[in-house]
Amino acid sequence: MRLSSSGFKLLVSFESVAYKAYKDNKGYSIGIGHYILPNEKYLLTKTLSHAEVLLLFQKDSQVFQKELNTLLDKWKIKVNQKQYDSLFSCYYNMGMGKFQASGILQALQAMNKEKIEEAFMKMDKGLDAIKLRRSAELSYFWS
Repeated sequence: MRLSSSGFKLLVSFESVAYKAYKDNKGYSIGIGHYILPNEKYLLTKTLSHAEVLLLFQKDSQVFQKELNTLLDKWKIKVNQKQYDSLFSCYYNMGMGKFQASGILQALQAMNKEKIEEAFMKMDKGLDAIKLRRSAELSYFWS
């Protein structure tokens, strides 16, 4: 599956768009939640155009979509488009390790609504903004 345009809008409503690098809890990011890698130091002082932001996200999303699809296939999990978009938003925000450790894959495999909701909310990092994001992703998941 691929991230839909509605899923992209959901993700951007949380990630926002940054044309210049900004410091976050892992280092520096730019664009739509793109973590600046050691070989991308030039991005620290660059101002991106809107087209460059979208191109950078497209490259990032291809990697994340491939990883998420691999996980869903490995766990034999079938989801609809809105569920995929919700999972992608969460996965993009958390990364593979934290996503897998959350218990979401086990809950999805069983399609146990209570466990899915519990796993989503367990991934909130204890921050109000992330709690709101997970709640929105969960609402979108069931819509």
